[in-house]
Amino acid sequence: YGYRFITAILKREGFRVSSERVRIFRKVEGLKVLRKQRKKRHSGDTRNRLLKAEHANHVWSYDFIFDQTGYGQTVKSLVIMDEHTKECLSIVSARRIGYRRLLLELQRLFFERGIPKYVRSDNGPEFIAKNLQKFFADNNIGTLYIMPGSPWENPYIESFNDKFRDECLNANWFVSIADAQRVTAAFRQEYNSFRPHSALNYLTPYEFAAKQVQFINVA
Repeated sequence: YGYRFITAILKREGFRVSSERVRIFRKVEGLKVLRKQRKKRHSGDTRNRLLKAEHANHVWSYDFIFDQTGYGQTVKSLVIMDEHTKECLSIVSARRIGYRRLLLELQRLFFERGIPKYVRSDNGPEFIAKNLQKFFADNNIGTLYIMPGSPWENPYIESFNDKFRDECLNANWFVSIADAQRVTAAFRQEYNSFRPHSALNYLTPYEFAAKQVQFINVA
């Protein structure tokens, strides 16, 4: 206990003592409040976390973002993007999304687009699940985990999440999970097809990705 608490207890038991006297006595005796130790949270390997994407399918990043329907149901959205082309590859919205659903979505994207060299994420339990780690190892995919509490180390997904929050989640009143799925899918399509991106010389992500493919074919 702290010295103020101890002083109050002593006075209640009839001792005539000041809080300053108790504070000095505690200091002389080397006493101090024992603070609770926070449980250490497991995290992934963060050594190569700042690697920059150099081409399409080099680095993907993913994250979760939360909202609610108008009736209080939780809407959990999984966002996956290609850091080089700035494409939003997928938005999966549901009440619950665990690592199994995440794995299914990644497998679908791998089949459609090819396998990335790295994936970047925070240290959420879904992202460091052992089965997911094994899947990445089996497919020679490196993992780039940002330092805990450092969202700025994942700037591309954070930038997208800001737009997604302001222009989609905050701008719509979802009546159901199905409604949220419909609206978020439409936002993804608009983001990729119609929104020019300053980092892409004001091309849309789809236009920039198409130019990358053209360049590779010509080369």
